[in-house]
Amino acid sequence: MDKRYGDIIRSKMKVKDNAQGVPVTIRMIERATQYSYEHIRKVVKNMPVVSRDFNDALCAYLGLDSDKMWSIAEGEKFHRKFEHATVAYMPPADSFFKENWSKLTGSDIQRLRTIIEGMVAANESQGIVSQPAKRRHAHAR
Repeated sequence: MDKRYGDIIRSKMKVKDNAQGVPVTIRMIERATQYSYEHIRKVVKNMPVVSRDFNDALCAYLGLDSDKMWSIAEGEKFHRKFEHATVAYMPPADSFFKENWSKLTGSDIQRLRTIIEGMVAANESQGIVSQPAKRRHAHAR
């Protein structure tokens, strides 16, 4: 399993190879970023990252790639929100997808879902495939 967002932040805080050149504390991050101690503490404990702005500030302070970290955060938020719907996101049987599925983030999978839904709708409207009697979405309850 890949490291979680908070685990990566915690690891970077403990070493000297961050942007500060010394191990850092939550209090130091609080002073530098103006985000609350409690907010930072929750993220370090692997609770969800709330905003892109927070992610960018934290990554800038620690010298991390903010785009990669935001992708991890989005994936964790997606998984947390849809943790009981994992069956809907099983990789297709095709070997290409099997080999690469685990390399996708939650937001990548959501984008693929949107693309596929659009392709299916186009095929149905053109009569290439038959339309189902009733379409159910994984997020509808």
